[in-house]
Amino acid sequence: MEQIGYEPIKVGIAWGKRLRKYRESLGMAFRELACRAGISENALYRIEMGQRTGNLRTWEQIAQGFGLKIEELLRELRGLEEE
Repeated sequence: MEQIGYEPIKVGIAWGKRLRKYRESLGMAFRELACRAGISENALYRIEMGQRTGNLRTWEQIAQGFGLKIEELLRELRGLEEE
């Protein structure tokens, strides 16, 4: 199978950092987002740290935790700069 030009680990780290930055920009606590999204704190931590990418359902839950649709969340995250 041919590689398609990206490394999943780097992608996971980039989106995780953007997620954390977005959450913090809203003044939302880590624990609050995990609770509102209905996911474990461990799962959210691993996504924010880039140790896990999460599946589509998890990202839908995270979006719902922010009161957004997944498309809206991804648009918000895409607009953030990586540090």
